[in-house]
Amino acid sequence: MDKVALNTKLRQTGKKAAKAIRRNGEIPGVFYMNGKEPISISANPVDMKSLIYTNEAKLVDLNIEGQGGNQSCFIKEMKFCPVTDKLIHFDLLGYKDDEKIIFEVPISITGSSIGVRQGGVLQQNLHKLKIKCLPADLPTKLHVDISKLGLGQVIQIEHLLDDKFEFILPKSTTVVQVVKARTATADAAETSTESTAETESTEE
Repeated sequence: MDKVALNTKLRQTGKKAAKAIRRNGEIPGVFYMNGKEPISISANPVDMKSLIYTNEAKLVDLNIEGQGGNQSCFIKEMKFCPVTDKLIHFDLLGYKDDEKIIFEVPISITGSSIGVRQGGVLQQNLHKLKIKCLPADLPTKLHVDISKLGLGQVIQIEHLLDDKFEFILPKSTTVVQVVKARTATADAAETSTESTAETESTEE
């Protein structure tokens, strides 16, 4: 897998310093590496776009100004402003090429389901899955072919097993399924009722 180059700068720690960095148009972050002290950094939002607005798993080739030598890492966590939805903080986790890492990979649905053509409704239960593998074996996406998925059938993690990586969730976990239209409507109605009840309870 190709890495995305990310140039960053060292920054001061603390909430005040982080706020000052955001006012200057940059995003504060922290680089972590097992056995080493965390390094507080900041990045330009433009340089972060290819890591934020993507539906693919990506590794990072991190350059910290003045530190010498790049670090292999990936985004461990991102925090967004609840009002503006802008990225306000990020955490990077370093890795070694010979060590397995746990990574969250997007799921890509391909094909046209037989069950849907028969009048069923496609329900995708999961949009991402955590896997554990060597960095070199990390897929950009997990492709799930639903071409042979009939009415009432499911695709579980056990149908996606690969020798190159292992899944964190149980093999019996359902990823996608085709259900009868009435079932889908009933599920939606039940969800709506539960949501209304929770809202009324909160208002009390």
